[in-house]
Amino acid sequence: MLAGLPLAATAIVVLSAGPAAADVKYGKDYVAFCSPGLCPPNYPYMCQGWMEVRASDGYVRGVWQSSDLYAVSCKGWLERKTYSTDGTVKQNWTKVTNYYFVNSDQDRSGYHWNGTNAGTRICAQVIDSGQTQCSTGVW
Repeated sequence: MLAGLPLAATAIVVLSAGPAAADVKYGKDYVAFCSPGLCPPNYPYMCQGWMEVRASDGYVRGVWQSSDLYAVSCKGWLERKTYSTDGTVKQNWTKVTNYYFVNSDQDRSGYHWNGTNAGTRICAQVIDSGQTQCSTGVW
């Protein structure tokens, strides 16, 4: 942490546009935290995570990164939500990976299934403050 910086962080979620259904998003999901007044483009995010979608099969993986400017410890994970064929929720958001911990570095999960009637979202938490953010999800 930089001397004199407030411990609280501002959570920023950048989502890609998607179809009309509120739960359905396509593309790359992203979560990020920054200190008030110290956000991009002049400063890096304290903690961020994004999902990468493999073009060959639609599998997804999470990538988490913590800036060495702040030395903030963050943890991240992926969650999945599934629907029945009739459109009802079969399983609500459930953690499907281990926790990934980063402090001034980057880590990534392996690739995970993201098939028919199932979506995956990325989550990140600033450990010191407990602030947690999850994206909308990739379907």
